[in-house]
Amino acid sequence: MRRVNAIIILVLALGLMSHQARAQAAADIAAGTHISKVIKRYGWPNSKLSAGDKDIYIYDGFEVTFEADVVTSVTAVASRTKPVKPTPRSPGTQPPTQTRATPAPVLRSDPSATPARTESSRSPAPQNTQLGPPSPAATIRPTAPPPKPFAGWVQLLWFPVIAIAGVAVAKLAIASIKNGNQFTEQLLGGGIGPPPKHHTELTHDLLDQLEWRRFEDLVCLYYRALGQRAELTGIGADGGVDIKLYTANAILPTTYVQCKAWGSRDVDVKPIRELFGVMSADRVLEGLFITTGRYTASAMAFARGNGIQLISGADFIRMFSGLPIEQQIPILTEVTSGDFTTPSCPSCNIKLVLRSEGKFWGCRNYPRCKTRIYVRRVK
Repeated sequence: MRRVNAIIILVLALGLMSHQARAQAAADIAAGTHISKVIKRYGWPNSKLSAGDKDIYIYDGFEVTFEADVVTSVTAVASRTKPVKPTPRSPGTQPPTQTRATPAPVLRSDPSATPARTESSRSPAPQNTQLGPPSPAATIRPTAPPPKPFAGWVQLLWFPVIAIAGVAVAKLAIASIKNGNQFTEQLLGGGIGPPPKHHTELTHDLLDQLEWRRFEDLVCLYYRALGQRAELTGIGADGGVDIKLYTANAILPTTYVQCKAWGSRDVDVKPIRELFGVMSADRVLEGLFITTGRYTASAMAFARGNGIQLISGADFIRMFSGLPIEQQIPILTEVTSGDFTTPSCPSCNIKLVLRSEGKFWGCRNYPRCKTRIYVRRVK
């Protein structure tokens, strides 16, 4: 019996400590804190909700609301409970009722009579049309409902149940640290495999995994973060240009950008000449060629004399790392959301599928669309 009592006391204490820890974590985040500082301190949330300009990050025990990447409010999850309906007072708190038999109703005109006697003795009064609460003499006390024999015990049992649940969640959190951070997947009932990895920095491995459309998005968002006006050319034939850069209030672009997500493959002079041809036809003086790999010597020699700047994968990583961390994280979150490794069809803008035993990527709309992209590597 002593062991049972000790276990119950321990469970109640752990539940109270878990509640206090959640409230303390929520109180530590001040309004106006940037999203990057919250992520750096508490990691990525278990789940995320978006409504217009607001984002709600749901952590274990509290929720953080962001508006324009700035904290506007923090709410502890434990405080969001349903209101409890007030229970009627037990018969022990009601005033004692008189069981003495009373004679037939008799009209009394004595003003000194008590309200209780006046209530039980005078005849029914006509309907009162005056607004406002009834007088004490006209108030009829309802009979209290019969007590529920087990209502008190049920309410007492709720707290241990919540405390036990808190202990189970804490054990899962501890196990997640040892077993590869699978805590989020267990709570949300996700599928097989570890949860998706959230990237906080641009690395060679990540750059090599990005499909061509996400790589173009990454480059476009980078130049927008620099304050430039950058526009993607869209799906379909781009004529050798993926992104157009404009100066402030300019109608015509000043720079053409071509992107190639070719992994570690070297870019030869042919695509460089194609970019120069489009620049000459449109009378654009500056060009940028950005790839995930490197360039051949002939490509670099041609670019030097024709106003084209060549940026390798290593060069772009250094450039991107120069952005403030509060700009890097939102960009990386956007370009790595969902499936960011399977290439998209440049004509249909849908994800391709592996065909011919994994030798190349083909469009789902085949034979109407015959797009084919050869696989760099089979994952």
